[in-house]
Amino acid sequence: MDISAPPPPEEEVRSEVAEKTLEEGLKALKIDFPDFLHDSVVPLLKRRRGKKLEQDCSSLCTANENVQKMTLELCERLKTSKEAYEAAVQRAKRLIAATGKSDQLHAKELAKAEGRRAEEARIAKDLWEQIAVAKTEEEELCKKIAELTDDCDKEFKRAEELKASLAKDFRKHEGELKDWAKKLIDCEAARSSESNVD
Repeated sequence: MDISAPPPPEEEVRSEVAEKTLEEGLKALKIDFPDFLHDSVVPLLKRRRGKKLEQDCSSLCTANENVQKMTLELCERLKTSKEAYEAAVQRAKRLIAATGKSDQLHAKELAKAEGRRAEEARIAKDLWEQIAVAKTEEEELCKKIAELTDDCDKEFKRAEELKASLAKDFRKHEGELKDWAKKLIDCEAARSSESNVD
């Protein structure tokens, strides 16, 4: 069993109006049109318009309130967005200024670094030249040292030869000295024995 919900009041009014209009349409054949308009249609239209106007006014008031609320919300959001935008712009300006200062500092530091690099390159070039000169002098000194070492070796060899020769001569002369010392002792002994004999 299907129980349908009662129709909304608007539909009831419409159905009543439709029935009345239908009945009055049938009576219209017998009734004059101005009387018909005046007696039935005008009050019906006034009633219907009144309810419709009330509904429309109520809907418009509600819509107007909603629009005002949304307008206020949008104004607040716009204000918040504007503040956020202004804060972002200020932050961007500060960052740009800081970046500009940083770029100036980097440019100064870069110029200083380039100056130091040029100075270091000049010093390195001077050092390489000094190293080349020192190497040449070292090679010359090594040659002189080799020559002096060779001369020293020759001198040492000659000194060893002289030492060996002196040792040989010393031994030879030592024997001779011993002989002379013996002869001297013998001479003195002979002299002292002669002086003792007298």
